[in-house]
Amino acid sequence: MRAAKVFLLILACAAILLLMLFVSRSYSFGKHGNDEGIHMRLVSWNADNFLVSQDTMLRAASFIGGLHPDVVCLQERPHTSLVAWDSIRTAFGELEYAAVNSREDEVLNLAVLSRWPILDIMEYYVPDSYNKSMCVDIAMPGDTVRLFNVHLQTNGLNPGGKHLFRTLRGNAAKRKGQVRVIASAVAESPYPVIVCGDLNVPPVSYSYRKLSASLDDAFLKAGKGWGGSYQGLGGFLRIDYILCSPAFAVSSYCLVPNVWSDHKIQILN
Repeated sequence: MRAAKVFLLILACAAILLLMLFVSRSYSFGKHGNDEGIHMRLVSWNADNFLVSQDTMLRAASFIGGLHPDVVCLQERPHTSLVAWDSIRTAFGELEYAAVNSREDEVLNLAVLSRWPILDIMEYYVPDSYNKSMCVDIAMPGDTVRLFNVHLQTNGLNPGGKHLFRTLRGNAAKRKGQVRVIASAVAESPYPVIVCGDLNVPPVSYSYRKLSASLDDAFLKAGKGWGGSYQGLGGFLRIDYILCSPAFAVSSYCLVPNVWSDHKIQILN
């Protein structure tokens, strides 16, 4: 009986510590960012296929265009048969350069649009998954930066589905493999790095810890308030991130609620 009580006490303490860590990485007190370094206005957003609506895409693109971003990273870009890529490209016309994943899947496609020239493009896939990530080198005035637009393995939660634990375990294994590949590429980069996108996991996860090990978390550095980026479940979960090398000036970070997706829009200045 005593051993059982000790075990429960240890379990309770571990749960409390995990909760404290979760809160500390999901809430920011509005710290002052750093104005010195490489400046980029970046928008990163899981667009949820623009709700498969041309009108939704145009409204969202108009709002984002009004922010005058230097770079826009989209996750869950719709298949061109649903919302034509040419129309998306036109809607973001102020951004002269663009890159999309070469393997056009039914779902979970990516796009990077940039004010500055895009040099090299690298893509990262995992077997038996539509999730993917891409990396582009962007030639900014006076600097070249390496930007990773990532959409890690989804959890595949289906309350009515069978083998839930097996599904979660399998998707976690895929995500772990994706993260290791991206983290290795980040470590080998000859340029300052930005990693942005939908990691599909909270900031107490292995994926977050692995990718943020050598990078600054823009939200913790210059955000304010609760960092919930997924608009479902009461906006509680923080699963979208912008991580960047210390060489970047992170003066502000904000999340913008919207009706065009189930994710908030991330903005880095």
